[in-house]
Amino acid sequence: MELESRTLTVQDVRADLQVGRNTVYRIFARPDFPAITEGRKFVVDSIAYAEWKKQRRTKED
Repeated sequence: MELESRTLTVQDVRADLQVGRNTVYRIFARPDFPAITEGRKFVVDSIAYAEWKKQRRTKED
């Protein structure tokens, strides 16, 4: 099954990870996080985000 690519906002990631506002902005600032800047707005590709989460889970196990 192929995932559909779309962009996720800071609020989308925050809701998914269930973290606070400051924490999600720190995550978006991480060099290993695949964030994209659209003007003053941070977004992330949904497929890249899913891969990032998968890698994070693997490292924590």
